[in-house]
Amino acid sequence: MNAQEIDFLLLNCCNLPWRPIYPYAFVQISEIARRFDISVTRIDLLYVKHWYEHLKTVIKTQRPKMIGIHLRQGDSLDLSNYDAVDGEPGDYFRTYYPVEDSRRLIRLVRELTDAPIIMGGFGFTTHARKLANYLEIDLGLQGCPDGFFRAFNDTLSGRNLGAVPGLIHKNGSEYMYNDVGFYKPAEATEYRLDIVNEIKAFYGPALQSKTPPTIAVEVSRGCPFQCYFCVEPDVKGKRIDKRNLDVVEADLEFLLENDLYDFWFICSELNIGGAGFALELAERVIRLNERYKKRPIKWSGYSLPSLGHDELKTMMRAGYTGAMNDILSLDEDNLRRAKVPYKREQAVTFLNSLSSIRVEIHEEQTRKLDEQAKFTASAPIEYANLISFFLGNAHADKHTLARTLEFLEEKGLTNKYEAGYVIPSTRVFGIGRTQDFVARDTTYSFGPDGVIATDSKWPTFHFPEFLVDRLGGREEIYSFFNYVSNTLMCQAHRKNKSFSQFIARYMEQHLDDCSVLWADLAKQFDSHHNAGRLPGDIKALLGQVAADERALQEDVYHAWLLELFARNSSYLQPIISFFGKQHFSGVSLAASDYVFTRLFYANFSKAEEWLELAEKLAPEGGGVGALFMRYIEYAIGLVFRCEYKDLLFEF
Repeated sequence: MNAQEIDFLLLNCCNLPWRPIYPYAFVQISEIARRFDISVTRIDLLYVKHWYEHLKTVIKTQRPKMIGIHLRQGDSLDLSNYDAVDGEPGDYFRTYYPVEDSRRLIRLVRELTDAPIIMGGFGFTTHARKLANYLEIDLGLQGCPDGFFRAFNDTLSGRNLGAVPGLIHKNGSEYMYNDVGFYKPAEATEYRLDIVNEIKAFYGPALQSKTPPTIAVEVSRGCPFQCYFCVEPDVKGKRIDKRNLDVVEADLEFLLENDLYDFWFICSELNIGGAGFALELAERVIRLNERYKKRPIKWSGYSLPSLGHDELKTMMRAGYTGAMNDILSLDEDNLRRAKVPYKREQAVTFLNSLSSIRVEIHEEQTRKLDEQAKFTASAPIEYANLISFFLGNAHADKHTLARTLEFLEEKGLTNKYEAGYVIPSTRVFGIGRTQDFVARDTTYSFGPDGVIATDSKWPTFHFPEFLVDRLGGREEIYSFFNYVSNTLMCQAHRKNKSFSQFIARYMEQHLDDCSVLWADLAKQFDSHHNAGRLPGDIKALLGQVAADERALQEDVYHAWLLELFARNSSYLQPIISFFGKQHFSGVSLAASDYVFTRLFYANFSKAEEWLELAEKLAPEGGGVGALFMRYIEYAIGLVFRCEYKDLLFEF
């Protein structure tokens, strides 16, 4: 063979621009190809401005026998990148369509060479039958490439194509689809110096940043579960094959020797069948940490939300930063219908464990954690103050959300998290169990200009029918889940409370005589603002405090408001008794936002009713009762809509 010739040119044009990842497929395919003495050149096109000129040079000088195009994913899997969810769309809104980029790449490559083009990758496999025709490929590969490289020369020559596992090939004008082959993880180390050098060039200074990228190392393959939303068993197989940990350790050691200390362990979940495998992996990392002391090793990997407190704490002390799969819900019926392999009690124990571990190790690791945020990972300690549920799953019903919120409250987890997130829909694929939802009326596909005819090779998402029926459409669902995630699941809504604006809006509206109160508030403003003067118009200046003083000033206004209520507490007792004295501490709210929201929905049918009640219960308070009622409403972030009632609560 001519020294300039290569067997296989491997291209990737599906990298997320806002979260670049050196393709692990480059590492794994190169290792498999080495077994059969097949040479590979790898090119990720994310940072290549002029594809044609660059590839023209590569193809001319290296003369590849075959071109492979890797499609890791057909879209970002994140609905917010394709449909307006909250506020203004991001910089990359409706720009990431790797299938279209791959189509353009195929046409470009065909202008440069007659070498056959084969398409593969996880994203290709999930829509192989649609994409083979749409992309007009020469060959395709579903699943793992081991069998293809074993038969590389036969495939190149067009011999015995029907015997190659997972191969898509043509018989005349028709594509033929061979049965997918499933293979075990590599029995030899995968990383070599050329790969490491490419990784360092790809990431550049990010490897030395406070949020370094993680380097992928496979530790197991396959998943026996039947979670309705997941296609991994269809792509990787249902049999669990754990990789030899001696080989894993050898790969890690080679990477450590090359100053790479942050890893992402590839698997379905680390704790399938229990935490034993994950703890053994942690022990290996501990031993490596004892030998490689330049900086602590950090590692991540998906886990089911069933790890216990002691298991999580042990793993985290070994450098584990986690990355849990999102919890579906806390409705047992919903979990059963979706066939996820955990119970709600396990999920709540997991959430409690994360929260308590955060407190336990806060003092000893806070400074270190600031330097350990992942470039490409989602880690429990980073996100221990985020609570997330997949409440828009296709098997949710009108009871799912209410039961989830009720169970959170029962277990003392409401108002405990700083941020919340709800996944509002299911990404549906051309294989697996989500196929059942592709043709539904509440499934939408998105192109660069918005909703298009439903076609799962485009970004396609299914919304539960009951939510669309109840709320009316996608935007209403987004608003609903935004309210739930930021208010009833966590404290996020409290961060931007402006009690100065509240006072400016409602005090004169509800109180009979405010002149003395304005003067009193002006004194408070002056003493904390250090302006050395009384503002001429305190009402106008309430919203004009400098940003760096805002939090302090808002605390002052809030304290003043509570003092005002305390001075008039005798008028407010009937209102407090109406809601329940156990939910207050003096005039301060002592119960969760969930409890107060439930009380509003249980007792009223429209907003005017609670103001009327306040006037009835505190007729001699000069309007302080109505102001107090407004305060409760504002403090809990109440959104009161009749169509929400039965979704939020089971009365």
